[in-house]
Amino acid sequence: MIVLGISGWSGNGKTTLLVKLIPALIDRGYSVSTIKHAHHKFDVDRPGKDSFRHREAGAKEVLISSSARWALMHETRAIEEEAELADLKKHLSPVDILLIEGFKNESFPKIEVWRNVRDTPPLYLNDPSVIAVATDQKIIDANIPVLDIDDSETLADFIVDRFLKTPSLTAQSTANDCYAAPDQMLSVEAARAEIINQTALCVGSETISIEDAEGRILERNITSNLMLPPHDNSAVDGFAFRHADLENALRFDVIGRSAAGSPYTGPVANGQCVQIFTGAVMPRNCDTVVMVEDVTLTDATIELSARLKAGSNRRKSGEDVRTGDVVLKAGSKIRPQDIGRLASIGINNVGVFKKLKVGLLSTGDELAEPGQALAAGQIYDSNRYMLRSLLIKFGCEVTDYSIIPDQLDRIQNTLGDAARSSDLVISSGGVSMGDEDHVKAAIEAQGELNFWRIAIKPGRPLALGKIQKTPFIGLPGNPVAALVCTLQFVRPLIARLRGENEFEPALPVFAKAAFSMHKKKGRKEWLRGRYALNSQSQPVVEKFHSEGSGLITSLTWANGLIELDEDCDHISEGDLIKFIPFSGLFE
Repeated sequence: MIVLGISGWSGNGKTTLLVKLIPALIDRGYSVSTIKHAHHKFDVDRPGKDSFRHREAGAKEVLISSSARWALMHETRAIEEEAELADLKKHLSPVDILLIEGFKNESFPKIEVWRNVRDTPPLYLNDPSVIAVATDQKIIDANIPVLDIDDSETLADFIVDRFLKTPSLTAQSTANDCYAAPDQMLSVEAARAEIINQTALCVGSETISIEDAEGRILERNITSNLMLPPHDNSAVDGFAFRHADLENALRFDVIGRSAAGSPYTGPVANGQCVQIFTGAVMPRNCDTVVMVEDVTLTDATIELSARLKAGSNRRKSGEDVRTGDVVLKAGSKIRPQDIGRLASIGINNVGVFKKLKVGLLSTGDELAEPGQALAAGQIYDSNRYMLRSLLIKFGCEVTDYSIIPDQLDRIQNTLGDAARSSDLVISSGGVSMGDEDHVKAAIEAQGELNFWRIAIKPGRPLALGKIQKTPFIGLPGNPVAALVCTLQFVRPLIARLRGENEFEPALPVFAKAAFSMHKKKGRKEWLRGRYALNSQSQPVVEKFHSEGSGLITSLTWANGLIELDEDCDHISEGDLIKFIPFSGLFE
């Protein structure tokens, strides 16, 4: 939830602007709530009303409810301090943006409303958390955006561009939520788009330490409350001076020393310089640094070997990050380098979406658990273990419901239990379109199931539906087909359910084919492939000798998938082809 303040001195028009921004943001598809801080004693209740009498009698809290709205009134007694903003926020339901009127002394991004109606300076001069000024003044000297206070549409666009570029995660979805199967055969891209369009965020949020944030999905935009670097500083070891002094001489007297964490704070006169080390704060009035190897040092005097450009070897304040910059966007998957960036702006805790809970099960009397003795006609259940490992790699919290025998009541009860305690249910072992399939019957008894026809090999048709209100996906029983469908369709489904701002398929690399083959047009195919260097140290891709989707050995032999597009009907040795490494697919 984005928190943005509408701040300013009393009488400048904060409320007037805020009530224009609320409908403007709602019209752009975002949900909005507000908090208003009142400096004077106020009351929303009236004497004589029942709720007023409850409070007058001493009730600590009174909640009044009707068909139109409900309101909670909390009495702050003389012994209780005024509530802080962080405590008030806990009482609100999640929205896309929370607008705060008041609380100008707390540190969070703010737009200042300034009309110069009273003899007080604007807040932005001394408050680094002010990211923009909304004003009616024609000339204003500020190093932050200056916006027209009477143009609420432009102001709303500024807020969206700065904080809300991702689609609303709390607005009600109007998409078909039953995973209804499209009438025609779908391409891979169209199937992914349909899955995403028919899926909505389903997890809540929590606050965790950045130490535990790797791989989690960011719940809201993170903006910086400071500049990086915070001060102008030196990029090298050398001597800092005023560039204008070079007009007179190349010789300077060394009067002090500035080191990282121990800046020089004294004055620097004409013809003087300060020894400075990498990362140290630039002394006052100095704008240029000469490297130590480009000077001759004699006692306390240096002489430059050549003239420099003004500003050489100086890193300016805010060169990396400026106050109000969005350093990490909502929906981003947090990487190690992102954790470093969060730490660099002083953030130690971060709001993330909770891990997606996935219920995983296999069905079939022919399956046995590894370690058990095989009965006649049985095989070991390899899919469930492979998928569990993959789902954990995707950042999910997996509950394993084991192997369910081919009994309708057992399957129906297990699927119902999984749906009630999970955000997504996945079955492995295949779901048949036939009338005798127990999984199909068990799902249709408490939800809906559809079979999507997708132009792919291996893996069609794909079973999608809902059990109660929980999404369900039925994967093929063959290991290769199960893995391919998980990578191509379950992964984008997971991305949408857990709040990722956008699913991006793994990027391919291109290399020459070390094989020849014919292919049927009109469908996308994935072959198990191995990317390697040939005897000439050129990258080539081999394919597994068999295309059977039940050969799990092919997956352990391969280090990625060869992707052949729909319009391809033949590959000749030496053709440039697409290869997607497992390292990218398993992210």
